[in-house]
Amino acid sequence: MFHIDLEAGKILDWAWEVARKYLASTSMDALREKARNVDAEAHYNIGFMYYGGYNVKKDYAEAIRWWLGSANKGYAPAQLALGCAYHEGIGTLQNYAEAMKWYSKAAEQGFTSAQFALATMYVNGEGVRQDYSEAAKWLRKAAERGHAQAQNSLGDMYFHGYGVQLNEAEAFRWYQKSAEQGYSKAQLSLRYMYEYGLGVEQNLSEALKWWRKYAENGDAHTQYELGGMYALAHQDYSEAFIWWTKAANQGYAPAQNSLGSMYKNGIGIRQNYSEALRWYRKAAQQGNAEAQNNLGMVYYNCEGMSKDSLEAEKWFRKAAEQGHAEAQFYLGIIYHVGDGVMKDSVEAEKWLRKAAEQGLAKAQTGLGFMYYNNVFARILTARRDQKADARDQSEAIKWFRKAAQQGDSDAMDVLRQLGESW
Repeated sequence: MFHIDLEAGKILDWAWEVARKYLASTSMDALREKARNVDAEAHYNIGFMYYGGYNVKKDYAEAIRWWLGSANKGYAPAQLALGCAYHEGIGTLQNYAEAMKWYSKAAEQGFTSAQFALATMYVNGEGVRQDYSEAAKWLRKAAERGHAQAQNSLGDMYFHGYGVQLNEAEAFRWYQKSAEQGYSKAQLSLRYMYEYGLGVEQNLSEALKWWRKYAENGDAHTQYELGGMYALAHQDYSEAFIWWTKAANQGYAPAQNSLGSMYKNGIGIRQNYSEALRWYRKAAQQGNAEAQNNLGMVYYNCEGMSKDSLEAEKWFRKAAEQGHAEAQFYLGIIYHVGDGVMKDSVEAEKWLRKAAEQGLAKAQTGLGFMYYNNVFARILTARRDQKADARDQSEAIKWFRKAAQQGDSDAMDVLRQLGESW
């Protein structure tokens, strides 16, 4: 279902910022004189004095009283403010019907923000029966007068065929108008249109340009994806480092993990184990399983520090419990050899099996060796059990075969020695 998030409270906050600048440059005596003369604009601005608490105690209900006086005199900005207050339930009970009434009054005067607000009511079915055609009509009115968000939403309607006939070229046209005004969602849509040749000839350079513009607005996930594109598709690790750093500094865990790997491996930046550890830890502490596994590997492999098996086990376990196959494998190995923990074959088998069942070839090989070693252990201790031997050998061959089918050379060698195919 198509939906537009109006965020009426943010409209009021934006209008308050405008009003605050006006109030700061205006004599209060002059404003009160205008208000006494029943000046609609003065009543509107006094309403914002109460909304923002400017030289008076903040009082939303009093703000509404002043806006109502202004709105009843036909002042469109006050009508929009009143609509937003009813829409969000600010200073009054939420009332979509009242919001609709005041948005309509302002929209009919050509006030573009109200036209967009009215369109969202029709799209979302708030205070009125859902009507995409009517929504498209009001979006077009606002879009044609340069309202960037309306242009983007009209593009969405053309792209999906809501209230208008589906038309990718028309969707592209409106996305472009909105994007060129700096509206971030339209920039992302424009990137998509160029990338896949929807409504416009495919142009990957243009797609990248708009992707960068969207990322420059500060969206951490997009910055992370953009860094990944530079690293994987272009092998431009310096550019990847720049974008991953931007996202990592916003606390985005996948980017922090990627940045840790760049420092660890000296890709795109000089190798620095301390920095690698710092970024891995930031991501790991947010619950990022890949970073938890990487942190475990740093401690396990003594990379830039002394080996710390207890820390390795801790972070491998955190990742393993989230289903990270490699972490499950290393946790199984730690318990198998008793590295920093009590040797525990049951725990070892449990974690190796979890990793093997996810298709990790080295875990499948490791599990195969565990079963095969069970047979040898019984031979060496003269505790032969034909049923147990047959079962363990069958399990060993099964897991060796799975690993060999993925190209694992150790598993292939064992199967050759046993005269088994894969």
